[in-house]
Amino acid sequence: MTEGAARESHPEDGRVARVPVERVGESEARDLYARRAKLGRIALLIRTIFNQFIILGGMIVLARELRPSEFGTFAMVQFVLSVFTLVGDAGLGGALVQKGEQPSQNELSTVFFAQLGLALFVFICASSVAPFLHLFWTDLPSETPWILRALAANFIFVSARVVPTLLLEREVLFVRVAILDTINSITFYLVASILAILGYGTWALVSGVLAQGILSFLAAIALRPWAPSRFFDWKILRPLLNFGVPYQARAALSLLTRSSLPVLVGRSVGSHGVGITTWALETAFFPLTFIDILGRVNFPLLSRLREDREAFAAELERTLRLGVAITLFISSLFLGLAEPLTEIIYSAQWLEAVPGLRFFAVGIALGMFPFLLASAFDALARPKIVLFQMTAVMVLAWVLSGLGLSYAGIDGFAAGYGLALFAGTMLIVRPVLKELPRLHMFIPFLTASVAGAAAVGADLVFLRDFARGPLTLVVSAVCHFIIYLVVLALIDKEAIQVLKGAIGRDKK
Repeated sequence: MTEGAARESHPEDGRVARVPVERVGESEARDLYARRAKLGRIALLIRTIFNQFIILGGMIVLARELRPSEFGTFAMVQFVLSVFTLVGDAGLGGALVQKGEQPSQNELSTVFFAQLGLALFVFICASSVAPFLHLFWTDLPSETPWILRALAANFIFVSARVVPTLLLEREVLFVRVAILDTINSITFYLVASILAILGYGTWALVSGVLAQGILSFLAAIALRPWAPSRFFDWKILRPLLNFGVPYQARAALSLLTRSSLPVLVGRSVGSHGVGITTWALETAFFPLTFIDILGRVNFPLLSRLREDREAFAAELERTLRLGVAITLFISSLFLGLAEPLTEIIYSAQWLEAVPGLRFFAVGIALGMFPFLLASAFDALARPKIVLFQMTAVMVLAWVLSGLGLSYAGIDGFAAGYGLALFAGTMLIVRPVLKELPRLHMFIPFLTASVAGAAAVGADLVFLRDFARGPLTLVVSAVCHFIIYLVVLALIDKEAIQVLKGAIGRDKK
């Protein structure tokens, strides 16, 4: 049956056929995409919950079996590869997702061959640079060049699955996207955990990435079958690049912002400091997993609602409330129970990362809005708004985190980085008021902040000292969740309705 289709009933025989979206009316198509988006939110939420159990189990094993310096080495090599992969991804996939009409087979084939050619170019460049990494980071192990070459080879598989993945997202088939993401998580953490237990160190992480890349490529083809035609046309790429280059420029800015960590911390305190700070940042930024899901689901839907600003604002506000509620719950949990969470789950070797974890958690709580609103500005074909904001945050992150590092070490780095994220939210306020005047941006934040503060207060007074082992830690986390939810329900009933709607219980 044809992908991207609506259902059509046949009363005479009880069969259900599928009709391409292009053949239904505008309102019917909009309803179809709205239903798919809601189903996608549910599927991706279930996927995220399931994946987090996989990730938690895998991270526990990896954190206990690997040293911070091994995590740091992996992070530094990944950063180098990311510099090259920016060249290998011109934002062509995002341009086709955003495009109003269905992309043709010729367009898809052109994008496929362009991505594959760029991936091969990345592999050649990364392999050439690999022997010289030790000139910048002097404490890297001798096998580092081969680690970079292996990760660069994986990028070829990542590029080869771009078209099937973008077709899944464009057709709002997020149940299948959820399946693909679950396969990715299981593959990486299963392979990496087994090899870490066997003592392969950093190579455990590299092998997990390679296995994930190969299997996810095969799974993407199975979930959304597609084969390229023997066709390539430079003229097709030009209009796609008009959107893709600014779109990809944001990825470049995000990389430049995060590159302050391996560059500044790596040069100052070495791979151990990079490992500690990277763990703190990635743990605190866990809410971005949910924000990414919301953006992926809403981007195709909002792109089709952009002519109806009232419906656009209503859908975006529901997303905003959901994202704020989830982010502030997780951030408040890190603020209140950081020590027992770290020691009991990840082991005592990571306790020196706790102050940085708290600074990063505050930073993402105050700086979440640009991440939440990026898909809305993309849908409005205004990616340069977020581009400007990210440019400012990148500059501030380097300046403020560098100053913090020089005065207070890696904890000062985290504090400066968090302050730069908060400045990013302040910079996005004016564009929001201009482009989306009907959007209530800060009310959900204020109510969720009160709920989070109440839960953190309970943690600091009672629950933190109570959490002495795995069982009491679970009890403390559940109590934190109940306090947060009860306070939020008392002061913001609409937020609770949105949460219910996100898990399919909205009775409207």
